[in-house]
Amino acid sequence: MGYDAVAVGPLDLAAGVDFLKKQTRSRLSWISANLLNADDSPIFLPFIIKKTGQSKTGIIGLTRSDSLPVNLHTGDWRTILPAQLQILSKKCDHIILLSNLSKNDIDEIAQRYPDILIIISADPQSSNLNPIVSNNTLITQTVQQGKYLGKLDIAWGNSGKWESGFDKQRENKVEGTLPSTFISRIIALQSSLPESDDIEKVIAGIKQQISRVNTSSQQANIVSNESTAQKTAPPGTLFAGFEQCRTCHPVQTDFWKSTQHAGSYTTLVNAGQANNLECLPCHVTHETHPSRKAPADMAELLSLPSSMQAVGCEICHGAGRSHAENPQVIKPIRRAEKNICLNCHTKERDADFNYEKKIILIQCPTN
Repeated sequence: MGYDAVAVGPLDLAAGVDFLKKQTRSRLSWISANLLNADDSPIFLPFIIKKTGQSKTGIIGLTRSDSLPVNLHTGDWRTILPAQLQILSKKCDHIILLSNLSKNDIDEIAQRYPDILIIISADPQSSNLNPIVSNNTLITQTVQQGKYLGKLDIAWGNSGKWESGFDKQRENKVEGTLPSTFISRIIALQSSLPESDDIEKVIAGIKQQISRVNTSSQQANIVSNESTAQKTAPPGTLFAGFEQCRTCHPVQTDFWKSTQHAGSYTTLVNAGQANNLECLPCHVTHETHPSRKAPADMAELLSLPSSMQAVGCEICHGAGRSHAENPQVIKPIRRAEKNICLNCHTKERDADFNYEKKIILIQCPTN
């Protein structure tokens, strides 16, 4: 597709580090200045330098810290980034940052380092972002999963300033100083595009590799933590598991077992994707990170006990361990709110989802 470089994100590592390194040895450069091994050694190149005509552009990558595979971690970009920028500023005419850090981190970087002229972000909690200029750094991104293409045309100037629209260069030409100008478009990919057999084969191969890597990780987790092999939820979690719910609510649990939610994990098993971390969050019961609608630790989803390998009672009614221990004081959520359902029943995954109709179908009977 002609990409010069891609900053490594946690989900890019789903098929393992070796998989990405193999791609790097071909024509695509995976970069990250802050992704480190257990011994703090770097895994990928921190940046590449691209020469176009007489101009040199430095492209540097930063990786966010959550949901990384075991034995990998990120260093603090506040410590790592300045040294890398110092190297690039001596060798390059322009510096571009590729980052999947949070919006707050991106805003802080723009304020601290005006030498970075462009930040192409990939914050999974943000949507499409038409270019904005912050402290003379141009920031833009497209939504995750490759559903949109961002096109940014730039005419470099000599004033060190950004302006929107190519006509600005003509306006300032008489004065002798030209701003760098840009025109941007965000293009939605057409859903009517025909499927490609070649691409489908590539995707199938990648999914098989992901399954192999995560199966190994799952086996390691079970060996190192015997509680994950239990039928009920392990100690230390907020969840109880549907087997615990059954002790007081047998009628409701039996009804739940007749719904598609109860078989959600089985559908992944049947499709050979039970160890795919991209699919698991919507097919199992798990705790979420307090600041976002995502698992607190993706790797833990690979070794959940059987009572949490489904969209269980606690997805709708809230984590139930405290309720099970003190049912007269701690009360569950009576009815799942719409936003809980929409975490997984998105337009892309379930275009015909109707909350008002579907909630009736899964409503538990009374005793």
